[in-house]
Amino acid sequence: MMISGVVYSLGDWIAQCVEGKPLFDFDRTRMFRSGLVGFSLHGSLSHYYYQPHRFFALRALFPFEDWWVVPIKVVFDQTARAALWNSIYFVVLRLLRFESLASISSELKATFLPMLCVRIFMWFRFLHLLILLFTANFLTICSLRSPVT
Repeated sequence: MMISGVVYSLGDWIAQCVEGKPLFDFDRTRMFRSGLVGFSLHGSLSHYYYQPHRFFALRALFPFEDWWVVPIKVVFDQTARAALWNSIYFVVLRLLRFESLASISSELKATFLPMLCVRIFMWFRFLHLLILLFTANFLTICSLRSPVT
């Protein structure tokens, strides 16, 4: 849980630098809020999510030793679980800023689908890169192979 808090604080600091704030002149309150949410929620929720053997119902649904479970779990992680976690993170951060529930709800509805689409397209680009690297590696190995006589 401590690691999640530190990573979320550092991530918010990096985000502020990318937004154009000077390196050491950043919003410490915003960074603290982000770290608090990472510490209190992400660490504990991820602990139970990534140790599914604790939940008998999940063991009955997915035999975690089979090979085909890995791609299904990656797709689920990067779509449904990520969307749920990002929504929780967004709502809790806004509540810590004392925003009204109506404004939180309207902004979440406006940004939820674009956020999910960006995640999905990011993974398509990543898979495309992996395919290109594999192809280049395969061609290099084939060209270096000596002919069999």
